[in-house]
Amino acid sequence: MLNKFLWIVMLAGITACASEPVGATEDGQETEIVSSTSTEMEGGVAATSYLTDLTHRPAQGLVEQFGTSAGITEETGVRPLLPIALDLIKDFEGWVAKPYNDAVGYCTIGYGHLIDLASCAVTNKIGPFLDGLTYEAGLELLREDTIGIRQSVQEMVKVETTPEQFGALTSFAFNVGPSKLRRSTLLRLLNEGYPDLAAKQFGRWTYAGGVELPGLITRRSCESALFTGALQYDAQGQFSRSQCVAAGVAASVGEAIDIEVGE
Repeated sequence: MLNKFLWIVMLAGITACASEPVGATEDGQETEIVSSTSTEMEGGVAATSYLTDLTHRPAQGLVEQFGTSAGITEETGVRPLLPIALDLIKDFEGWVAKPYNDAVGYCTIGYGHLIDLASCAVTNKIGPFLDGLTYEAGLELLREDTIGIRQSVQEMVKVETTPEQFGALTSFAFNVGPSKLRRSTLLRLLNEGYPDLAAKQFGRWTYAGGVELPGLITRRSCESALFTGALQYDAQGQFSRSQCVAAGVAASVGEAIDIEVGE
């Protein structure tokens, strides 16, 4: 599906608009992108402008852990992540090679990597990203972004888990935030020894900002399918959201939960 970019560039009082394709968005809606200007025009030279993705919400796990994961590496004992779990996160975060502002105004790049908890126009941390990212660099940033999340999941989970269960919990905590996983019925049931019941809890977390989002419904289905070991790559060896539906994940149990509020 082609999602729409809406560019609004203000130069000398003239507004220009154009449409471009954009990557997948988590809410399942067409992306609306509006440019913002970082500095005023000087000497007749146009200011740098950045896109604002009005539908991409920041990963709550990255917001919670922003600036706190320095020095944590896989070599320090953080459990590795299955490739299919990383691919799941990649798919739902979407890819943007240039810096942009997300829906709440945070400067972002790549697979949802937070450059700063401020807009691209004002942050002093954007320098290394001004020329954009290669796919390889973006993938490495995502791997690094999951390290702190993985460490938090390891500390919270008190029972043995399969690589699939750990991957699903990491994707979930990446999206909703480790603090919300810590207070969740999902974690309690898992730690009490009821993984089958825990798997049915993923589907409750489908609201954001008081609105149920199609992308969150699908993401929770994928995480639940991965948790139970039912999620596989498609015939081409690729992650596909359709595989989550095909896995036949059981319906959720309990009232719906807003990922920005938690239980």
